[in-house]
Amino acid sequence: MTGSPDETSITSLYCDRAGTIIPLDKGFCRACSARATERDGTHHAPTPELLRRVGYLSTPVPDTDAQGDD
Repeated sequence: MTGSPDETSITSLYCDRAGTIIPLDKGFCRACSARATERDGTHHAPTPELLRRVGYLSTPVPDTDAQGDD
């Protein structure tokens, strides 16, 4: 069974059962052992909205010059 080009490039998804982002192992969720796709109702792409909803924090971009800029 082969997935669409978009599905084969996915390396991790948010698993509702585990409540966290989980790496995939050949298309299977390592947390719940189910076949995982973005459209299965249990697994979701880690979008910025989802990350905010589940409490993932990001580091703000510092307001400084990049190294090496003159």
